[in-house]
Amino acid sequence: MFKYSSRLLPMCFFMFMVPRILFSMEIKDTTETIRRFSIGIRPGICLSDFQMSPVGSGPHGYSLTVNDENRVRAGFSLGLFLDVKSNNHFSLQPEVNYIWIRHNINYSEWRRTYPDGSITNTDYTLSGSVIQFSLLPGLSFGKNSNLKIFAGPFCRVPLLVSYNGTKSREDDLQVGLGAIFGLRVDFSVKSDLLSFELRAGTDITNIMSTPVAVKETSVTFSLAYLFKLKLNGRLNHPSAN
Repeated sequence: MFKYSSRLLPMCFFMFMVPRILFSMEIKDTTETIRRFSIGIRPGICLSDFQMSPVGSGPHGYSLTVNDENRVRAGFSLGLFLDVKSNNHFSLQPEVNYIWIRHNINYSEWRRTYPDGSITNTDYTLSGSVIQFSLLPGLSFGKNSNLKIFAGPFCRVPLLVSYNGTKSREDDLQVGLGAIFGLRVDFSVKSDLLSFELRAGTDITNIMSTPVAVKETSVTFSLAYLFKLKLNGRLNHPSAN
C-alpha cells in the first residue's frame, strides 16, 4: 500500500535542508536575513486534467483508442512549506504537499483475431493520493515585497491508489517529475501573513505509461497562513525589508 514510503523521509530531509545550507552564510553575517524565515500551511483546491495518449500500435493488427471524457476533475491539496528570503528579494521555498485526485480512465484495445477482431474495453475510476516535493525559487515585488512569483521543479510520489471499474491492465501511478509556476500575494495579519496563491503545474514525465501515456496539468487555488520563526531570540518575518 505504501509502495514508495521508504523514499519519503530522505526527500523531506533534502527539501528542507537545502535552504539552510544555501542561506547559512547570510544567517551568520547579517541581522536582516535572520528576520526572513517563516513556516506556512496551505490548503487548496486543484483542478486536474489528465492528457492521455496511446503509447503506440503493436504488432498483429493491434490498436488503441483513448476516450477523452471527464478529463478535468477537482481535487484538494494540503501543504507545509518553509519560506526563506535573502536580502535581494530572492527567496527559496521548499515544500511538501499532500494531493488527492480522482479521474476516469477510459480506452479500448483492438486486436486482430482470425477470422475477426476482438475489442477489450478498459473503463475505471482512479482515486489516488500523492506526496509532492517541491523546491521553488521566487522573486518578490511591491512596496513591502508582498507580491511573489515563483517557479521550480517537483517530484511526485504515489501514496494510496484505488481503482473502481473494469481494469484490464496494470495501469499504476508512477513516480513523476514536473514543473510549477505560480503567483502569491501576502497580507499582514498582526505579526504573521495571510497569503492567496495561484499556481499551475505540469508533468514532464508520464505518471502512467502502459498502455496509455498519461500526463497531468493542474491549476491550484490556495489560501496560506505563514507563522514567524524565532531564531537567536529574534522574531522573523518573510516580507521584512
